[in-house]
Amino acid sequence: MTLGNISASGTSITLFEDADMALASIQTPGLFSATSSGSITDIAGVNVQTAAMNVNALGSILLADNATDVISVVGRSFLSASNRIDIESAGLVNFGSLGLFGTQALVYEDSSTQLDGSILSQLELHARDRVTQSGDNTGAGVAVLQIAGPVHVSLLAAPGGIDFYRASSSPPTAVSDGQLLDNQISGPFTVDGINGDFRLRNVSPQAAIGLLSGSFSNLNIWHTQASVILPNQVFNVLGNLELIAGVDILDPVPMIGSSLNRILNSSAGIADSGTNLIVGGNAHFAAAADISLGDAVGETLSVTSSSASIVSLGGGQIMLGQAGTVLLSE
Repeated sequence: MTLGNISASGTSITLFEDADMALASIQTPGLFSATSSGSITDIAGVNVQTAAMNVNALGSILLADNATDVISVVGRSFLSASNRIDIESAGLVNFGSLGLFGTQALVYEDSSTQLDGSILSQLELHARDRVTQSGDNTGAGVAVLQIAGPVHVSLLAAPGGIDFYRASSSPPTAVSDGQLLDNQISGPFTVDGINGDFRLRNVSPQAAIGLLSGSFSNLNIWHTQASVILPNQVFNVLGNLELIAGVDILDPVPMIGSSLNRILNSSAGIADSGTNLIVGGNAHFAAAADISLGDAVGETLSVTSSSASIVSLGGGQIMLGQAGTVLLSE
């Protein structure tokens, strides 16, 4: 069936089209579900108002590419495409939470973003104030992020915090309060516009940190199977710092404060690369292998609080300030 430009309203809406689908107006207090054997797009001035959305395309998905477009979903949205998913910056877009399945995804949201389980080859996300995860599977088949390549998150429109460490209740709370997340992100993770916490737990053996720009309240990076290599930049962390590499905990449903006691990658260590790391609170470094900080000219590690813990659980070397500057409060 070929429907043309689609306008529909009702208690719930379900659409199937054997061709490309173009949305014009969707109004429902229930679920909007759309399936196309081609691509799904919208016309200029589209207005989608729904409680929940499930969109599946054998081609690509392109929405909110005109200034008059409105996509507003109170609850969960799940978008699945065989090719790209693009939610553009021109329109006004708000999701309650968002799950994705496809190749590359570009998403602009005019509010905070909560991600449900997603499988992609690459993700670029632009949001405001805060980005969190629900820890829920809403269609992708996973409850976490499985990204085969790079992830870039921008909060430049309204700087805030990022928490990909523990699941957050919905709507997102100020503190992530759920289970630890086993995200699998196998490319560099980069961020613009941090003004708050940055917390990331990544279980991929290819986990890597790129440039993280902004102001940090607390900084937590946990690579269970890979080294943590800090990039060439200044980190001014007002609160606490935690870096963990190559180790995990035994408890499958861990509580805060559970002990690290399982080495997953005996060669994973912690190092810097032209990094200036200034920590106003406590600092905790734990790795399976070597920990090397401040080992080159121009590198700095400064911890001004009363607590700095540096532990190699696999008996590796700890090397501090070989050529750079290390200042640890006594």
